[in-house]
Amino acid sequence: MLNILGNTSCTDYGLFAAIILSTSFVYNKGRFLPRTDRSEKILYEKVQKQDAATSSSSATRDMGEKVRTSDAQFIILWGSQSGTAEGLAQRLKRDIQQRFSSQVVLGDLSDYDPATVANIPGPVFLVLIMSTYGEGDPSDNAQDFVTYLTSTPNANLAQLRFAAFGCGNSSYRYFNQVIYDTASALEHRGAKAIVPVGTGDEAKRSTLEDFHDWKAAFFSTLVSQYALSERDIGYQPAVQIELEAPSSKATENSTKSTLAKVTVVSLPTVSNLAVAQYVDPLRSCVHIKLDLSSYPQIKYRTGDHIAVWPRNPKDEVDNLLRIMQKESQSDYYMRITSKDELVEMNFPSTMTLHDLLSKHLDICAPVPRETILVLARMAKTPEVKQELERIGSTKEAYAIFLDSHHMTLARLLCHISALHPSSSWDWLPLSFLVDLIPPLKPRLYSIGSSSIVDPKHVSLVVSVKPQPIPGRPDTLIHGLTSTFLARLPLNSPEESLVQAEIRRSDFKLPFNTETPVIMVAAGTGIAPFRAFVHERARLASIGRPVGPMLLFFGCQNQADCLFYDELTELAATHASRFELQLYTAFSRQPSAKTKYVQDQLFEHRQSVMKYLIEDDAGLYICGATAMAKEVRKVLLEAAMVMKQWTSSEAEQWRQGRRKAKRWNEDVWS
Repeated sequence: MLNILGNTSCTDYGLFAAIILSTSFVYNKGRFLPRTDRSEKILYEKVQKQDAATSSSSATRDMGEKVRTSDAQFIILWGSQSGTAEGLAQRLKRDIQQRFSSQVVLGDLSDYDPATVANIPGPVFLVLIMSTYGEGDPSDNAQDFVTYLTSTPNANLAQLRFAAFGCGNSSYRYFNQVIYDTASALEHRGAKAIVPVGTGDEAKRSTLEDFHDWKAAFFSTLVSQYALSERDIGYQPAVQIELEAPSSKATENSTKSTLAKVTVVSLPTVSNLAVAQYVDPLRSCVHIKLDLSSYPQIKYRTGDHIAVWPRNPKDEVDNLLRIMQKESQSDYYMRITSKDELVEMNFPSTMTLHDLLSKHLDICAPVPRETILVLARMAKTPEVKQELERIGSTKEAYAIFLDSHHMTLARLLCHISALHPSSSWDWLPLSFLVDLIPPLKPRLYSIGSSSIVDPKHVSLVVSVKPQPIPGRPDTLIHGLTSTFLARLPLNSPEESLVQAEIRRSDFKLPFNTETPVIMVAAGTGIAPFRAFVHERARLASIGRPVGPMLLFFGCQNQADCLFYDELTELAATHASRFELQLYTAFSRQPSAKTKYVQDQLFEHRQSVMKYLIEDDAGLYICGATAMAKEVRKVLLEAAMVMKQWTSSEAEQWRQGRRKAKRWNEDVWS
């Protein structure tokens, strides 16, 4: 610790906190896991569950024993990083139980010893739902299972029948690599895939639709080839809801989070400032600062993310309450309990109906096709049933409908009522909303502040850019989270609260402060690099030696060159001890040649490659996946020329840099 701090006083709280929190691993189940969001969840949220399971006489880490003692015909195992795969697994379990009257074991892959997959008896179907993230990496809770399958060639799984679905994003290089590798490994060891591997594509926002189609094929195969009998069921609620009048419930403290996760807190907004100018008046970019002062237990490290849960717009909430004729019950308290004790709720068991609609359900998203078809089976009149079935009859019909309508649940119900004025929706049960409307998910933002410079505040940079509906360019869809954040009212303390959670990230500066750093960003991808520059400037100001920093930043023009004045002033202030080289690329600068950040990088490729190859510099890329792909291409081609490498050798070099934490990407589609 003394060596780390050097001559710096430990009274510098921010620097001390950053060092204490710098560990990149957590210990769990006898091994060290990378400290990511999922590993944090495993460590902090599942300990009690695992301890209880261990002490139970029926608990086991043997998959075969579990299905035998449960008399189950299916075992569904999920590997999830953000919760999507877990949610799909829970939905599939409910559907199998209802449609086939079969017992189902549902589990986290990390709850079982991977080798016991060989103990699953022949009549039992194994279903795997697994996510891919990073560069083809499995989720943290699936690492052991994937490692076992890919490194144990002699395992005999000839008796095993399985189905597999993957959650991924086609914007990334290794789209759904984990589920393909897992299915291939199972088949090479004798297991039989009863349906082709299914894949969801979050880049197209089609994961639910893709899952629906894969599930239909899976169920059809179970009926046609394995003689299972499928029931034609209507809607059967998976939760039970009780309403209580507001007078019977004490008023909740508005400063507390209404989310179930204990690590989510309500943070006051300190500032909300526009930091860019655009020709389009509807487009904006804001720099927001949130206050951590009330939560001394919460620390962040430079480079971490902050997850923000938005609130649905008031008009959308009011419209849904109105069309369902529930306005008078808006402030009623709901007590929600799952009918399956093994299925965990993603929100508090008690809340008001208004809170459910405004803070927990994604009522602003297009209604999933599966939800429309369930609603059709529940319809009270043939006309309404026919219209709903027309909308959701096929994947193509559904897509065409969405191209002309941004069809939230409230708008769908209003659309049907406009076509059939005699129809009413007051009979629609609240359990339908909880069961079939996806939960609100947080939006991740890179933290744009340094934990050693400003440990009590978190900065984030938010781009607001409404998008037109493909079939109706005059109708815009406003981003839910971005619009919510951009409109935070500072004059209303309660309304300015943001429910958020710090998420750990591996996007960290080199431990050695003298290591050169090369940063490449476009748009709001500048956020973590603002934090990096502030951190090293601070270290330089207290006498710590710091290496040079090169920042390549792409934007449209000078008017949206985020933090340019701030960063150049910072570099000038500490010029004697701190070197920052800033290279900008403007794609829409008037009277200037179009230039993207990869073009600027290409022009300076020789000095960049010298830093990377000769000086072991750390490379960081933040922004859109398309930009990152072009940057990767420029650098690999430069490496091939400089070192006379083949493309394969250059890629091996990149992979080695990545494993050594010298090539880091934080990108999104």
